[in-house]
Amino acid sequence: MLSSKGCLSPSLCHQLPASRQTSSRSRVTSVCRAQLQEQGQRSCNSRGGPEFSRRTQLLGLNVGVLAALVDLSGERPTDLGVKDYGSLKSLGLCSSKTSCISTSEEANLESKSYVAPWSYNPIPGRGRKKPVPQSQGMQELVDTVTSTSPDNYSATVIQQSDDYLYVEYKSAFLGKVDDVEFWFPQDKAKDGIVEYRSASRQGKDGGKSDSNRKRIKELRKELQKKGWASTALG
Repeated sequence: MLSSKGCLSPSLCHQLPASRQTSSRSRVTSVCRAQLQEQGQRSCNSRGGPEFSRRTQLLGLNVGVLAALVDLSGERPTDLGVKDYGSLKSLGLCSSKTSCISTSEEANLESKSYVAPWSYNPIPGRGRKKPVPQSQGMQELVDTVTSTSPDNYSATVIQQSDDYLYVEYKSAFLGKVDDVEFWFPQDKAKDGIVEYRSASRQGKDGGKSDSNRKRIKELRKELQKKGWASTALG
């Protein structure tokens, strides 16, 4: 007598005597209400089925329409990659117009965008016991990037070389895209240093809602399982 949603089937209900219909509806409505509390729906109708408010229906419709009409992917930046300043090479600095964090912001003491580099051969750690080559460090990074979805963003590797990795992260909602770069500087190879930059193409979040910081934190935690560490923790 109960449908797959736990509510009374109308066709079967009409085959019952009136007294049993009332009793069955009462019991099923109680079951339905308990299920709806778990699912976040509002109430049951007279037949024991879910009843949605007009506001809830319109909200769901508006979100769907918005997702279809709005594209927050933006255009791929043209200034990515390792910058050569003659005596100094680094990833790009952060723009003040969008959310961004970068290991290259170290020289800017007033910047809130600075984050510490990583090491795939940290000391203490495997850097002292059994250091691994850069090629293994890069493979561990690629494996981690492609097997995780931080903050519900999917990763696509756009460019990869021996010492550079560029990844686009796209959100499941509205297609927002962040550009993330990783660089293995050769003059710091003996310490296994990896620098990185994560920047949103559009919008400026802050604090705990910043997708860039959430992403880097989750990647770091996964890489720690492979033997990596942040230089800030050393």
